[in-house]
Amino acid sequence: MKTDQIIHLSMTKERAAIALMLIVTSLMLNAREVIDLNRDWRFHRGDSKMWQAPDADDGDWEVINVPHNITSEADDDGKFGAVGIAEADGFCRYNIV
Repeated sequence: MKTDQIIHLSMTKERAAIALMLIVTSLMLNAREVIDLNRDWRFHRGDSKMWQAPDADDGDWEVINVPHNITSEADDDGKFGAVGIAEADGFCRYNIV
C-alpha cells in the first residue's frame, strides 16, 4: 500500500470516528425524559409549619391536577369559593405526589 493511500485511509477512519461521535452525542442529547407536572398534586386549604417538612404526611389531602382554581374549593366559612379569586382570603398548599 502506498503512503498516500495509507494517509487517505487514515483520514477516512478519522472522519468516520468523528461522524460516529457526533451521531452518538446527538442521540444522547435528544434522549430525555419528559415529566408531566400537571398531574398528581395534593391540595389542602390552610397552613401549618409542620407541612414544610419533606417527610410531612399529606396522604389525606385532595389529589388534583393543575391548573387548579382555588376559588372552586368552598370553605365552610366561605373564605374560598363564592367571593372569587380577587377576594379569596386564607392559605392553601400544593404538594407534588
